[in-house]
Amino acid sequence: CDERGEAINLSNLGETLVRLGEYAEAGDCYRDALTIFQRLDDRPSAAQIQTNLGVMHEHEGRYADAIAWHERSLEAFRSMGDRGNEARSLLNIGLIEGGVPRLGARRIYHPPPFRPFREVLLIVIQRGFASDDKICGRIRHGSKKR
Repeated sequence: CDERGEAINLSNLGETLVRLGEYAEAGDCYRDALTIFQRLDDRPSAAQIQTNLGVMHEHEGRYADAIAWHERSLEAFRSMGDRGNEARSLLNIGLIEGGVPRLGARRIYHPPPFRPFREVLLIVIQRGFASDDKICGRIRHGSKKR
Protein backbone atom coordinates (compact mmCIF):
# COMPACT_ATOMS: atom_id res chain seq x y z
CA CYS A 1 0.00 0.00 0.00
CA ASP A 2 1.40 3.42 -0.89
CA GLU A 3 1.85 6.02 1.83
CA ARG A 4 -0.93 8.30 0.61
CA GLY A 5 -3.36 5.39 0.53
CA GLU A 6 -2.29 4.41 4.02
CA ALA A 7 -2.91 7.95 5.27
CA ILE A 8 -6.36 8.03 3.64
CA ASN A 9 -7.24 4.69 5.24
CA LEU A 10 -6.02 5.92 8.64
CA SER A 11 -8.15 9.04 8.27
CA ASN A 12 -11.23 6.99 7.34
CA LEU A 13 -10.62 4.67 10.29
CA GLY A 14 -10.28 7.72 12.54
CA GLU A 15 -13.67 9.02 11.39
CA THR A 16 -15.28 5.66 12.12
CA LEU A 17 -13.69 5.49 15.56
CA VAL A 18 -14.94 9.00 16.40
CA ARG A 19 -18.48 7.88 15.55
CA LEU A 20 -18.02 4.92 17.89
CA GLY A 21 -16.75 7.22 20.66
CA GLU A 22 -13.27 5.65 20.59
CA TYR A 23 -11.46 8.97 20.75
CA ALA A 24 -8.00 7.82 21.87
CA GLU A 25 -7.78 5.34 19.00
CA ALA A 26 -9.22 7.87 16.56
CA GLY A 27 -6.64 10.42 17.65
CA ASP A 28 -3.85 7.91 17.04
CA CYS A 29 -5.14 7.24 13.52
CA TYR A 30 -5.49 10.95 12.75
CA ARG A 31 -2.02 11.81 14.09
CA ASP A 32 -0.45 8.98 12.08
CA ALA A 33 -2.28 10.17 8.95
CA LEU A 34 -1.17 13.74 9.64
CA THR A 35 2.45 12.66 9.94
CA ILE A 36 2.27 10.87 6.59
CA PHE A 37 0.52 13.76 4.81
CA GLN A 38 3.10 16.19 6.20
CA ARG A 39 5.96 13.93 5.07
CA LEU A 40 4.37 13.82 1.59
CA ASP A 41 3.95 17.62 1.66
CA ASP A 42 0.22 17.14 1.02
CA ARG A 43 -0.84 20.37 2.71
CA PRO A 44 -4.58 20.22 1.88
CA SER A 45 -4.93 16.71 3.32
CA ALA A 46 -2.85 17.60 6.38
CA ALA A 47 -5.07 20.64 7.02
CA GLN A 48 -8.19 18.47 6.71
CA ILE A 49 -6.77 16.05 9.29
CA GLN A 50 -6.22 19.02 11.61
CA THR A 51 -9.90 19.89 11.15
CA ASN A 52 -10.84 16.28 11.91
CA LEU A 53 -8.79 16.40 15.11
CA GLY A 54 -10.61 19.58 16.10
CA VAL A 55 -14.00 17.96 15.53
CA MET A 56 -12.91 14.87 17.46
CA HIS A 57 -11.85 16.95 20.48
CA GLU A 58 -15.11 18.87 20.27
CA HIS A 59 -17.01 15.58 20.51
CA GLU A 60 -14.91 14.69 23.54
CA GLY A 61 -15.76 17.98 25.21
CA ARG A 62 -12.11 19.10 25.06
CA TYR A 63 -12.93 22.50 23.65
CA ALA A 64 -9.56 24.20 24.15
CA ASP A 65 -7.88 21.38 22.21
CA ALA A 66 -10.60 21.54 19.56
CA ILE A 67 -10.07 25.27 19.05
CA ALA A 68 -6.29 24.78 18.90
CA TRP A 69 -6.62 22.22 16.09
CA HIS A 70 -9.17 24.36 14.22
CA GLU A 71 -6.80 27.33 14.49
CA ARG A 72 -4.01 25.19 12.99
CA SER A 73 -6.25 24.20 10.10
CA LEU A 74 -7.31 27.84 9.69
CA GLU A 75 -3.68 28.93 9.42
CA ALA A 76 -2.95 26.16 6.91
CA PHE A 77 -5.98 26.90 4.73
CA ARG A 78 -5.18 30.63 4.79
CA SER A 79 -1.59 29.97 3.73
CA MET A 80 -2.89 27.95 0.76
CA GLY A 81 -5.48 30.58 -0.19
CA ASP A 82 -8.33 28.08 0.34
CA ARG A 83 -11.07 30.54 1.28
CA GLY A 84 -13.84 27.94 1.50
CA ASN A 85 -12.05 25.81 4.07
CA GLU A 86 -10.79 28.97 5.78
CA ALA A 87 -14.45 29.90 6.31
CA ARG A 88 -15.25 26.40 7.55
CA SER A 89 -12.40 26.58 10.10
CA LEU A 90 -13.57 30.00 11.28
CA LEU A 91 -17.12 28.69 11.60
CA ASN A 92 -15.92 25.71 13.66
CA ILE A 93 -14.03 28.04 15.98
CA GLY A 94 -16.99 30.39 16.27
CA LEU A 95 -19.43 27.60 17.04
CA ILE A 96 -17.23 26.35 19.88
CA GLU A 97 -16.40 29.81 21.27
CA GLY A 98 -20.02 30.88 20.97
CA GLY A 99 -21.32 27.81 22.74
CA VAL A 100 -23.51 26.72 19.86
CA PRO A 101 -24.18 23.02 20.35
CA ARG A 102 -23.63 20.91 17.26
CA LEU A 103 -22.88 17.32 16.42
CA GLY A 104 -23.78 16.24 19.91
CA ALA A 105 -21.13 18.41 21.53
CA ARG A 106 -21.80 19.91 24.94
CA ARG A 107 -22.38 23.64 25.21
CA ILE A 108 -19.75 26.02 26.57
CA TYR A 109 -21.23 28.74 28.77
CA HIS A 110 -19.46 32.06 28.37
CA PRO A 111 -20.08 35.26 26.42
CA PRO A 112 -19.69 34.50 22.72
CA PRO A 113 -17.10 36.47 20.75
CA PHE A 114 -18.56 36.27 17.26
CA ARG A 115 -15.50 37.56 15.39
CA PRO A 116 -15.18 34.25 13.49
CA PHE A 117 -18.76 34.54 12.22
CA ARG A 118 -18.11 38.00 10.81
CA GLU A 119 -15.01 36.70 9.00
CA VAL A 120 -17.05 33.82 7.59
CA LEU A 121 -19.64 36.31 6.35
CA LEU A 122 -16.95 38.32 4.57
CA ILE A 123 -15.69 35.20 2.82
CA VAL A 124 -19.23 34.20 1.83
CA ILE A 125 -19.85 37.67 0.39
CA GLN A 126 -16.52 37.71 -1.46
CA ARG A 127 -17.21 34.32 -3.02
CA GLY A 128 -20.64 35.44 -4.19
CA PHE A 129 -22.69 33.11 -2.00
CA ALA A 130 -24.35 35.91 -0.04
CA SER A 131 -27.64 36.01 -1.90
CA ASP A 132 -29.62 34.31 0.87
CA ASP A 133 -30.28 37.01 3.47
CA LYS A 134 -31.49 34.43 5.99
CA ILE A 135 -28.16 32.54 5.91
CA CYS A 136 -26.16 35.76 6.04
CA GLY A 137 -28.22 36.91 9.00
CA ARG A 138 -27.46 33.69 10.82
CA ILE A 139 -23.76 34.09 10.23
CA ARG A 140 -23.83 37.82 11.00
CA HIS A 141 -25.54 37.22 14.34
CA GLY A 142 -23.88 33.89 15.15
CA SER A 143 -27.12 32.10 15.80
CA LYS A 144 -28.99 29.12 14.40
CA LYS A 145 -32.32 30.95 14.12
CA ARG A 146 -33.08 34.37 12.75
